[in-house]
Amino acid sequence: MNLFVRKVRVSPGVILGHAKALENGTAKFPLNRVLCKVYSVPQGSMSFVQDNIFVGQMPKRIIVGCVDNDAFHGLYASDKIPFIKEKKYAFVVNSDESSEPGSHWLAFYCENGCIEFFDSFGNPPDFYDPQFHEITLRYPSICWNSTPPKNLTSNV
Repeated sequence: MNLFVRKVRVSPGVILGHAKALENGTAKFPLNRVLCKVYSVPQGSMSFVQDNIFVGQMPKRIIVGCVDNDAFHGLYASDKIPFIKEKKYAFVVNSDESSEPGSHWLAFYCENGCIEFFDSFGNPPDFYDPQFHEITLRYPSICWNSTPPKNLTSNV
């Protein structure tokens, strides 16, 4: 299986339609099975081909997320998350505070009024520290995986 990704410009009508729909409520996308793969695309590329992405069972749905290097803001303990004012940003946070050894990593990606939250155990943001839930309340749309891609007893 090969995946071909191409950069396109979204029609302003589609963007407005999504914005109008989000005025009436939040969008939630529970995902059944999550497989996360990271690939780097050379800057300025308009197309990218990655061979042999899937081995074995083929997914029913593929979600591709692209993050600018400038959008990544770093790794934080749960009590050290800065207030970021940019419209587009991503960061990884540990579920423990800075005084604790650290136990579990969570990822946030925010852009255009939407926030994506990734937890390999499949928990929503409000399962953890209340401030994670407060971060998601700033956005009209939230997406997270509801099925863990790894076993809850895993220490990886």
